[in-house]
Amino acid sequence: DAQYIYNEHPLPLIFNNMEFSGAGDKAFGRQNAGSVNMEVNGNFTISGSTVSASGGNWAAVDLYVRGNWDNTGTFQHNRTVFFDGVDQDISASSFYNVNFANSGTKTLSGNITANQDLIISGTATLDASNSNITVNRNWDNTAAGAVFVPRTGRVFFQGGTGTIFTGTTTGPQAGKSFYDVEIGRNANTAVLGGDLDVNNDLIITSGIFQTNAFD
Repeated sequence: DAQYIYNEHPLPLIFNNMEFSGAGDKAFGRQNAGSVNMEVNGNFTISGSTVSASGGNWAAVDLYVRGNWDNTGTFQHNRTVFFDGVDQDISASSFYNVNFANSGTKTLSGNITANQDLIISGTATLDASNSNITVNRNWDNTAAGAVFVPRTGRVFFQGGTGTIFTGTTTGPQAGKSFYDVEIGRNANTAVLGGDLDVNNDLIITSGIFQTNAFD
């Protein structure tokens, strides 16, 4: 059976842990004057279900998750997921926008896709743990205390035109480097918004790579 969670109150819905399981449509969002935020202070789990947070008959919300993210189903969304806990594990998933925020280490246990923007903010560390990351618009690692640990993972820049904000304009800097980068933007452009330091392979399969005045 279909299950829907929506908020009509101006204060955000706040959960401890949240789990979706079983067949049938699962969806959440807001209606009328409902808050644009939904918060999960613990773990967010999708056990084989398809979960939509993309609006439809209601408006979509930003989702704040402070525990682990475990997805063995499908997640559909058209706003931002904020991982703003401390140390968090994040399984393979597709996001619309994703922001690794606050502090601590956010460790990937599978490949992820950001269909728009990926942001590392605050003093958070994103540890790819050898997983691959696909970004279809912007990469933003400009926060002074933000750190990306690629290990041997590859970052794919695909989709439409977008900017790679590396977070450094003075050459290689700890926490701002990549291991492998692959650019495949078809007829679109990947624009550098900082110096790009790649420790292994830089591959351009399609599109335009625009460096501007950066190295």
